[in-house]
Amino acid sequence: MKKIWIKVEGRDVRGHKIKVLTLSHILSNFQRLLYDLKPRRLKSDYVTLYLENFERGSAVFGVNPLTCHLTDGGPAHDITLRFFKKISNVNSKDELKEILSKFPEYKAINILKRLEKIWSDDDNHISIGVGENPTDAEYIYLNPKKRRYIKDTYVEYLKKYQTEVYGTLTRVELDREPNTFGLYTMDGKIIKGEFDPRENPDLKEKIKKLLEEPVKVIGVLNENKKKFEIILDFQPLKEIELYEIGQYKLKEPLKFKVIYDDKVWYLDNRELNLVGCGNTLEDAIKDLEEEFDFMIEEYLYEGDENLHESALRLKKKLKEILGEGDLG
Repeated sequence: MKKIWIKVEGRDVRGHKIKVLTLSHILSNFQRLLYDLKPRRLKSDYVTLYLENFERGSAVFGVNPLTCHLTDGGPAHDITLRFFKKISNVNSKDELKEILSKFPEYKAINILKRLEKIWSDDDNHISIGVGENPTDAEYIYLNPKKRRYIKDTYVEYLKKYQTEVYGTLTRVELDREPNTFGLYTMDGKIIKGEFDPRENPDLKEKIKKLLEEPVKVIGVLNENKKKFEIILDFQPLKEIELYEIGQYKLKEPLKFKVIYDDKVWYLDNRELNLVGCGNTLEDAIKDLEEEFDFMIEEYLYEGDENLHESALRLKKKLKEILGEGDLG
């Protein structure tokens, strides 16, 4: 029966043995890679791998799905050979992008992430093969010189597709895997998300500290499904910058402290003594716009002789952030 063979040579292999962390790292990322590569119609069982053999020599281990009873292999073998043959032959980022173009953006990012983690580097050299035993397997060497294409494309895709969404966390479930949550967004919608706490234990700790707090979720968003496909980080949302307020474009952004208390959002700029509140962050911004309109009428269009000292300072600041040409 054919198996998938993973061969490791290098620093982490000593006396026919391999470091446990290295073995775990390679196997877990290889498994997740197959899940991302499999066609949607194919059940996960057909690519869920089990460690069957650990051979002497350079560290070589064989893995197979339990569903595989075919002499010629099965879907996991076909996916592995076909994909790694293509990837190992790329000679540029453009060629790599062409291979990834058939996948949704979030899957392409996940695939690049897994590839970077299992690819050969200066310390350990990895080969992937398929065969009945490790000696006659058809191996594909993951050349470390091509690692830069994977890394550079991964960074480029992350910058291109990641987004930040503001809100508060709700429907948080941390007692099951994957951990799940909902993000109650600034416009009152719910966006779902999930992450693997074993792979990202720091995310679980962060989410615990941010319950009922304003939060910024960074990840790759599927807008049609209203779901985060990839979670990169949770960060406290302490302030936001507004580059325009209502009809007014600002010459310099205004920073507002963000407060969420008893299910009410507050935005506060102490410099202008400008505060907005609402049931959603969007409502708080609308409230700000009304206050800002009132402030302009009250101070900008009033003669200096009718304003006290603090009001004159406020008028001066409003002129600075709006510019003379935006005052109508």
